[in-house]
Amino acid sequence: CIALLLTLGAMPDFSFLSASWGIELSAAAQAEISEQAAGETRWHVEEYIKDSDVRKLGHTSSLPKELARMPPGTIPPGQYMVQLQKVADITQPAKFQEEFDGGKWRLLALDLATADQKFKAVEFEPVKQLGVHLPPGTKLLLYSTARCPLRVQNGHLLLSPDSVEVLGGNVERLVESWKADKDVKESRLLWRTDGVKKTA
Repeated sequence: CIALLLTLGAMPDFSFLSASWGIELSAAAQAEISEQAAGETRWHVEEYIKDSDVRKLGHTSSLPKELARMPPGTIPPGQYMVQLQKVADITQPAKFQEEFDGGKWRLLALDLATADQKFKAVEFEPVKQLGVHLPPGTKLLLYSTARCPLRVQNGHLLLSPDSVEVLGGNVERLVESWKADKDVKESRLLWRTDGVKKTA
């Protein structure tokens, strides 16, 4: 009995996640984190989640469902953790949209995900923290308040500096695949550039 109580006492507290990140973990996800996280503090829990692929980590998000089909409006007040899947500057030529951004004239488009849905967002106002340098798997925290509600238009979230924060994270498998893809694209670009130079 004492061993059981000690074990229960060592279980991390997950209750803060609902208010701070707008998520609730399944029993399986709680067990996984309790077993594999480096510690039991709030920081350890947050770091484990940030380094996990949320599409495979059992949880529910308090974000409205089917955001892609949501009519124009606003997201209910709250804080919502989401995962970045892709970011591109759609002002750039198609082949360079995920490699470069146009600085002050850019327009970033983001593919985002929770455990149960994928949706899109656009940079409605410049957000310095965002950029094509962010790898897939990066966690973002979305804010919607009565003063600055997070708006939805044409199935896209409209991001501003007041509505998004980069939490970070490193989902190793996703980052490795992203880097490999970037290396291939850079090699092709160099090959084409060298070919043009030699022809000239």
